[in-house]
Amino acid sequence: MACCVVGRFLRHVPVVYVDYPGQTSLVQIYGTFNRAMLRLIPSLRAYAEPLTNAMVELYLMSQVCQTMLVSKGTTTVIHYRGINVESAYSS
Repeated sequence: MACCVVGRFLRHVPVVYVDYPGQTSLVQIYGTFNRAMLRLIPSLRAYAEPLTNAMVELYLMSQVCQTMLVSKGTTTVIHYRGINVESAYSS
């Protein structure tokens, strides 16, 4: 992103790059959230850790799948209200 930002702007505004959180951080973030939410329903408290692990695993798997699709050059077709946007623009 730094290549797209003008140096004049950077002199006045500090820019900090923060990468996406890793698996450990995601477990910490979503674990805290899930424990807080499930605290309201005592019968579900025991499911906080399994729910957290499932959420993080699903997210990480979706990132791997997305990376594989992008690396293979697969285009994403967007459907909005029944209109195939890719085919509408290719005409």
